Amino acid sequence: MRKLTARSFIRHTLLYAIPFMWALVAAEVSADEIHSGGGEVFRPLGTTSVAFIRPDSPSADEEGAYATFRECYPQAPDALTCAEFSPQWCDENEIKAVWIHINRAGVAKGWENLPQEFIDSEFLAKLKAYSVSGGKMYLSGLATQLLVAVGRQPETYAPNIYFGDTSGSAVARLNAADPWGVTGKLSDADHDGAGSFGHAMHAIYGQTADNYPGYFAALTPADPKQNPPHLFSVLGPAEGETLDATDNNCMWQATDKNGFRRDNNAQVLGTWGQCAHDALECGIVEFVPDTDNGIAGHARFGTDTEPWLGNTIANGMACFQYANRESNIHYANLRNMTFNTINYLTEEYKEHVPSSVTEASPNQSASPAIWYDMMGIRVPYPVKGLYIMVSGDKRTKVMF
Repeated sequence: MRKLTARSFIRHTLLYAIPFMWALVAAEVSADEIHSGGGEVFRPLGTTSVAFIRPDSPSADEEGAYATFRECYPQAPDALTCAEFSPQWCDENEIKAVWIHINRAGVAKGWENLPQEFIDSEFLAKLKAYSVSGGKMYLSGLATQLLVAVGRQPETYAPNIYFGDTSGSAVARLNAADPWGVTGKLSDADHDGAGSFGHAMHAIYGQTADNYPGYFAALTPADPKQNPPHLFSVLGPAEGETLDATDNNCMWQATDKNGFRRDNNAQVLGTWGQCAHDALECGIVEFVPDTDNGIAGHARFGTDTEPWLGNTIANGMACFQYANRESNIHYANLRNMTFNTINYLTEEYKEHVPSSVTEASPNQSASPAIWYDMMGIRVPYPVKGLYIMVSGDKRTKVMF
């Protein structure tokens, strides 16, 4: 496991302890005053079992994704370059999953057009070896195309819904009345396990305490009357504001939904929120190991002596954008679903381990604390003004 260096220890100590030296505690507040995605309040996990593979020259959205990664996993290793990644490094550092997010303008369709470091033959060979041997991957944005590059998806099924903004000028302007989102209700089915087209109760949606006992951050449904909830807004501005987003989808349209699942040994977890539960538009897909026989007649991608053991979730939906973290009022849903996806892949949810980065709270010593501003947006740590501190079951207004 990765150990904190003396410098890192001092940095973490100062980052989390100094604000308490200036804190003045005010009245406690109720959970209703905190917009945290609904249900269990989000808090980072104390884990180093996930790594972020970062482009050499990241775009604003790729930088934003890494910032979200650090928010979810403050103790994880620093971002890796493609050159630094290897299955051996993952073994040595007990890494169970890697996240690759690519979202930028001017990229033509096809994995061969991804940033050079991601299509390097040596990197692809290492990524394949990692996945074949059981390593988990979360591929988002344009990175979904890496499935074909490493041989986990047949080229005939490469993402065919592609709005890659190759001109670099196509921008969608969102308003509060029309946020972008995702639904897990497909072909009018909420959920019924393996073989279903409905996966609204999958772990990525944080609504699955019975199916996946442990910790997931729940989401705020677009319609609170839904039971179970299945439609979630992920990207959009506040009332009266607009938000500019790139329409960079990199997902799948399946004319034969059963064939898609069988030939890819996969299950469709989500699609566009406005799609009326159409399972033909595959936005979030879980590519399961060869050993998973939940889909009758499923294809195999390894060999008899070396089955493909890695599990991958690929998310090519344009609504999962991270450059607009501050102006996106649905950021809690975006972050929580990202966290849940990785948490599911690493199986850290079984441990239910909160972050071990703790604070000397005025009311509760050595208890993990999470901070929110008065708009209900989570912040890494307070700077100046009035904040809400969540520590255990305690919610307190704190002035800095």
